[in-house]
Amino acid sequence: MRELYEEGLRIPFLRFCRDGSLNQDVVDMISANVRVPDLVRGDLSAQLAANGSCARRLIEILDELQLHDPAPVFGRIIGGTRRAVLQAIAAVPPGEYRYEVMNDGVDGESIRIAARVVVAADGILVDYTGSSLQVSDVAAAGAADTRGWWGKFTLAPARLRGGLDARVALECRDARPLLAALGVGLPAWTRGLLTLESLTADAEILLAPERTRVHALEARGGEFHILGEYARRSGEERGVFLLESRLLRVGVHAHDGQASLHLLGVRSWFQQQSAAIAQTSREDSRAGGK
Repeated sequence: MRELYEEGLRIPFLRFCRDGSLNQDVVDMISANVRVPDLVRGDLSAQLAANGSCARRLIEILDELQLHDPAPVFGRIIGGTRRAVLQAIAAVPPGEYRYEVMNDGVDGESIRIAARVVVAADGILVDYTGSSLQVSDVAAAGAADTRGWWGKFTLAPARLRGGLDARVALECRDARPLLAALGVGLPAWTRGLLTLESLTADAEILLAPERTRVHALEARGGEFHILGEYARRSGEERGVFLLESRLLRVGVHAHDGQASLHLLGVRSWFQQQSAAIAQTSREDSRAGGK
């Protein structure tokens, strides 16, 4: 980190305006945390004016058409957009298209972006098998400290269709942002143990708007070997993890942001629980066609 501004600023939901007047405290706070406060204030004022104009015109349209609920109109817009996109896709000759490019990565190490695009009448499938992704200086909400974190992800195979479905190999500095991103509420005393320096991991993942799945996770970092199974769907999450080192073997059961530990019969407990989560995920996949 070379400058104070690189630290970043995260602002919770606050009222930018109240009763038509700017909340000057919020404006002052933002202005004090950016390099070019005059330009940022100008951008915010422009966005505020645009939102106000859009709100007034929308109300005028609803009054003119005597619509009390605009949801059906929005549904027609979304439906029309989907039909237009499918028509554009249909104009592309069906088939398979491939392309690959090497791009600048982190610290001079290039990354590979490979794509196989399959065009069919009902949509496009994008396969990113063989691609890699690098990230650095990651900040994750809920992680105590992620400064200086880096990670390299290799996808093989990987498909993008309503979500990312891939097998991922991971090399990263440690596990802090990943644990925060999964929302696993581990007990405080375990967090220091699970820093997991020089973490490597392999898992099958599914990342979709309504669903997250991490299947057959195997990771090594620090003194630990970790196995795991995790699933989130429709606001409910469940995960089990087996953590082993030379001196410790513990099971962690995560459910809706809370975690509990298992210290006896850990391996058999993990095998039963992970199999149950995996079975539920397979049933959900068949039901959802994914």
